[in-house]
Amino acid sequence: MKMLRYSFLMTLLLLLPAILFAQKREKKKKEEEKPAVVAPQPVVEDKPVDDVPRNKNAKGTIIEFKPPYNHMLVLAEDDEEGRYRHVFLTDSTLFPKHKVSYNKDKRKPVKPKDLISRSFFRAGMEINFHFDHYQSSLRNVAKEIYLDDDYFGNAKVNGILEFRDGNRAVIDGHEVRLDNGAVIKGEEEWKNKTFTTFNQMQLGAELTVRGRRDTTGVIFVKKGTMRPVDITKDDLMMRRAMNRAMVMNKDVLQIGKETSFRFVTDRNIFAYVNDIGQKLIPEYLKSLDIEHPDFINFKFYLVHDDSFNASAYPNGTVIVHTGLLKQLENEAQLAAILGHEIAHVTQRHHTKSYRNGKDWQAFADFSNVALGTQVSSDIPAQVIQAAKDMKYSSYDRNQETQADRIGLQYMFNAGYDPREAAKIWDKLAREEKNDIESPIEAEALQFAMNASSTGEQRADNNDRAKKMAAMGQSMRKQDFALMMFRNVAAKKGESVYASHPRSRDRYNHVNFLLSTAFAFKDFEKLSTGESEFKNIQSKITAPASTPVPTSTPPGSGSNGPKPPKPLKTPKSKPGGKSFVKPK
Repeated sequence: MKMLRYSFLMTLLLLLPAILFAQKREKKKKEEEKPAVVAPQPVVEDKPVDDVPRNKNAKGTIIEFKPPYNHMLVLAEDDEEGRYRHVFLTDSTLFPKHKVSYNKDKRKPVKPKDLISRSFFRAGMEINFHFDHYQSSLRNVAKEIYLDDDYFGNAKVNGILEFRDGNRAVIDGHEVRLDNGAVIKGEEEWKNKTFTTFNQMQLGAELTVRGRRDTTGVIFVKKGTMRPVDITKDDLMMRRAMNRAMVMNKDVLQIGKETSFRFVTDRNIFAYVNDIGQKLIPEYLKSLDIEHPDFINFKFYLVHDDSFNASAYPNGTVIVHTGLLKQLENEAQLAAILGHEIAHVTQRHHTKSYRNGKDWQAFADFSNVALGTQVSSDIPAQVIQAAKDMKYSSYDRNQETQADRIGLQYMFNAGYDPREAAKIWDKLAREEKNDIESPIEAEALQFAMNASSTGEQRADNNDRAKKMAAMGQSMRKQDFALMMFRNVAAKKGESVYASHPRSRDRYNHVNFLLSTAFAFKDFEKLSTGESEFKNIQSKITAPASTPVPTSTPPGSGSNGPKPPKPLKTPKSKPGGKSFVKPK
């Protein structure tokens, strides 16, 4: 009996796996025979999108950026339509010190030490921004916003030492400070001399310094050199030639037979403009004796001319047009213009611009006449033309930028708010966008082409320029006029736009300077001088009883004015005001 039970159990154990396997297979077979049940899928609406974001990079200037720092107003370069003006920030927006790398569409990690707080960014800074642009809504969502390399890292500055205070100084319009242990070595006649503070150095000397620029815009100097600077024979020649070419006849400043400026003879207005100009001159130049060879006899003249212009000449003469004063808003803006023109003279841009020109020998010969070594007293046509061309500022882009930079320092040191300078270029940039071709642009074309033309060609260029301006005005089409303007200039191998920064570029540059060199200045005590300026402005804009001519027509011959007497060099006490008062 026991054996039967044992056999039964053993058989059952042997058959159990087979039974379980058979049951499992049967169950699987039944499940496969059942109809398939499909789980319901979520319904995705195929809705048309308004925008597919476009991956873009741009460069611009911050116009406004305030707490809570989620929206930035930007003036982007080459964005005339304002498509990228409004930039929105999210939690994923980064503010790195430098450009961020990508691996396909994935942003590479950025170390915390290489990030900047978004509150550090402020109006006026030049930025690069990487963003998604939504074309229909004009919405821009920033991915990264970072500063130009000029804000950080190694820096080199070369220029004239014009302001000093212990270990702080201004060189070429840049604020610099000496690092601990920094030494400036002397060169040429100062060889083997060393200097450890700026107070030991001579104002007016040329310095070349190297260091690092930090986020405040200040350059901390580690080393550098200094050499003495004397006025060169070429500089003296330019000044003497201009003194001879520019002559005064009663209340008229005349350049040759064709061009003349009629002074504003109201003594209060004349003194007002001159006083502002005198305040802007660097102290190291004003302190020189009038007989010193390095002394520059700055004179500021206000003349009747409705164009928005001011011009400087190598002998220190600065011409300001009444049209300029009519469009400015305050005294600080006038100081910005005058400071810019003064910088052209102190940095000797005229000599640098004309030294390599084909008419340079005419200056040299005429300078000898002025010194009395030749008999002839006739003024060469090349010198007359050069003096006329200087009305339109014959400087390159680097010189214009340098004059903006140094001019800001001049106005700041004189107590004026440098922020007003940016407003001038902003206004002009807006007008450039909307204005049609004007006669003054035709005159500028004339200057661009006259630089390498003969007398007959110049007359032809003048007529073509005037016709183009008239054509542009009559058609009321700015693009056509500008196209013609640039096309004819290009035929002469030059373009007036090729050498001078646009107003928008200058606005961006001035804002860059304000956000670096002037970022932490106290503007509260600085002046704009609006009230007195408005009083002067009202006198200029008052209707005149009789029209005042601004130039003598060409070809007047014997019927024209008699040859005026040479402009005499006025004398004044060292450091005092020096100008020729109009009768």
